[in-house]
Amino acid sequence: MAETDDRALQKVSLQSNDGQVITVDRIVAERSLLIKNLIEDLGDEAVMNDAIPLPNVNEPVLRKVVEWCEHHRKDPPQTTEDENDSRKKSTEIDEWDQKFMQVDQEMLFEIILVSSPIALPPPFPAMLVDAHATLGFYKVTSC
Repeated sequence: MAETDDRALQKVSLQSNDGQVITVDRIVAERSLLIKNLIEDLGDEAVMNDAIPLPNVNEPVLRKVVEWCEHHRKDPPQTTEDENDSRKKSTEIDEWDQKFMQVDQEMLFEIILVSSPIALPPPFPAMLVDAHATLGFYKVTSC
């Protein structure tokens, strides 16, 4: 528990591809599996002193993703059981998340492009299914 408490107090800086640096609580940044793994790989000291570069994410999209992570900071970590429950991924989107995705098409497209590489946990994948429908993307299946 002490480790979680220490991490909750730590800050990390995230650097967008346009050079902007956003400082957030470590626990918020670690909602992204990619960022969590980067922190583990680089080590605590490295991420405390230098910004974590995110070369595929521009500043407005990074701010939007951080907003989502901040809102979901107290959500339980994703489990293997959650990964296997496709119904949960595709149907449970709360009101806040629905409103979060009500952005212009360009922003929505940018969020979709970065969502997979930065590996955000549910309910983000379910929100993307909704976003794909909004943009007119359809999954093609063969018979």
